[in-house]
Amino acid sequence: MALSLERFGSLRTSKVSLMALLLLAIVSTVYVRNDVFDVLDGGSDSRLLRMLKKGKKKKKGKKERCRPYARKNLMWLLSYPGAGEDEVMNLVEHATEQSMATNYGNVLTTGDFKKLKDDRKADKIDEACWREGPFKNNVDLPADSRNVLVKTHCGSYCMKKNGVRCGKKDRMRSFLQPRLFSKACAVGLKYSVRKGRSKRSKGYTKHSGIPKMVLLVRNPVAMVGARMAENKGIKVHELNRKQFLDYCKEIDDDRVTKRELDRILGKFLKDPEKADGVPCISEFFRIGVWYNRIIANVISFNGKGDVVFWEDLYSDVDNEGQDLLNYLGLERVSGKSWMMDEDAKMHNEFLIGLLSKEEYDKVMAFVEGVSHSAWERLFVRYASD
Repeated sequence: MALSLERFGSLRTSKVSLMALLLLAIVSTVYVRNDVFDVLDGGSDSRLLRMLKKGKKKKKGKKERCRPYARKNLMWLLSYPGAGEDEVMNLVEHATEQSMATNYGNVLTTGDFKKLKDDRKADKIDEACWREGPFKNNVDLPADSRNVLVKTHCGSYCMKKNGVRCGKKDRMRSFLQPRLFSKACAVGLKYSVRKGRSKRSKGYTKHSGIPKMVLLVRNPVAMVGARMAENKGIKVHELNRKQFLDYCKEIDDDRVTKRELDRILGKFLKDPEKADGVPCISEFFRIGVWYNRIIANVISFNGKGDVVFWEDLYSDVDNEGQDLLNYLGLERVSGKSWMMDEDAKMHNEFLIGLLSKEEYDKVMAFVEGVSHSAWERLFVRYASD
């Protein structure tokens, strides 16, 4: 009797299991049938479609391996916008017939040294070893040189223009964080063709890993004037005093810039009276502090840096230009002339003359007050006699 009951229980269990499997099969058939019809009707929410997409793996292109012996040596050209960085890049590329590099892939240069803004996706100068940048600067010249000069503005230089948005750290806030300022030297912009706009690129190295740096310096007043001409799309010799002062008022009255300047000016300027009556005070503040940060936190870190004064380069390009190439380990193509604007020196003096003697002296006293050690090393030569 016990055996019969055991068999009966086993049979009953089997029947229950069989019915459960049958029910599951019916439900699955209905579910899949409905899901298939959803796919045929163009539904994108189909579970089946999602599973097929998930199962399909994208084939990734094989990345080229970095070979240390062929890795390009990156050397930074450090400059605040308006210091003449584009002229120096053109001079080096013209003399060597090689493309250098830039952190700003949204603004490139052609073979005849004209600018391409937001035009195309920029190529990396050495993608195998430097995957996040920098970018090839000249789209037409070869990039075969092992030593490469890279244009960078580091941090706290951004100016709101043509729809470009600037965060607080992009304007002045990174001056309070030296490490953040130094990291910005390896960060830039790149143009997204798909989105039709520029976006921030990722950092590609630490500043301590750059073997050589060139610091480009120019008269601060000429820097502001040159940047104004660039931003407004006006030729330098067509500027006038009223345009310059209106431009100063425009950037100084910017709500965010004004608030940031009020917040941190006292941390760098001991004598507040030096700020009275200074036109373009926000720009001259950034120039003074920017160069002080470069000397204190970037160049001094690796102890390898060369200072090039824009005025000296244009006054004696044969010697200064050759010294620059020698420092960078670059060779000038035999018989190649130096690419220099014959009117550059005249335009430089013209920009400085947009301010009166009194205004100019106020600017220099203010720059001295905020630039600290950079004044004696870089800017004292520009003070009035």
